[in-house]
Amino acid sequence: MDVEKANYVRIQQLLLDIGTSVYRKIFKNRFPPVSSYGNFFEPLRNKLWAYLNESQRGILFPSNGTYGGDLTDLDISVLYVLLRNICYIAPPSTGWGKEPYDSDRSIAANIERIRIIRNKYVSHTPCPKIRDCEFKKEWEILRTSILELSGEKTYQTQIDKLLTTSLDPESEKIYKSAVESMCKNERSVKQLLQLFEGIILY
Repeated sequence: MDVEKANYVRIQQLLLDIGTSVYRKIFKNRFPPVSSYGNFFEPLRNKLWAYLNESQRGILFPSNGTYGGDLTDLDISVLYVLLRNICYIAPPSTGWGKEPYDSDRSIAANIERIRIIRNKYVSHTPCPKIRDCEFKKEWEILRTSILELSGEKTYQTQIDKLLTTSLDPESEKIYKSAVESMCKNERSVKQLLQLFEGIILY
């Protein structure tokens, strides 16, 4: 695997593994684990429905009952929706969905930084490669945001280890598959939101 492809895979590892874990940790800090999150999510169905695609709705609001998972089955995009819409986190100074100022080190600002990089390399990337200069910049932004959000030294060890762990073709296949799946979900969500906005406007 060449250097630029390796950079791409490492960014995906940091986003999809550690970034997702930190998002989940923030949610659980706001709403400590209970015997079942099903009773928690069900009253929020109408609030969350428009932001989820069909697959995500099926996980949070299954037709045969209520959600019975422990949040580990929720990807980073679903967790972002939860953090932004139901966790009562004050928005960044620039507002949700926008790039925060460098000086804004709030919880919401760091959540947004992770989302922005995730979108850049999952939804909008033209090819699975990242140049070294770009990689170093984005890696540092992600690393700092994750550490500020988590407050745990264990994450620092995990993140730094990703830079030295050898990668093989199988790693590339795993993350490529995950990214392709998330891209498909991203398009579905956008289509749903456009339809939802059309209903409201017209």
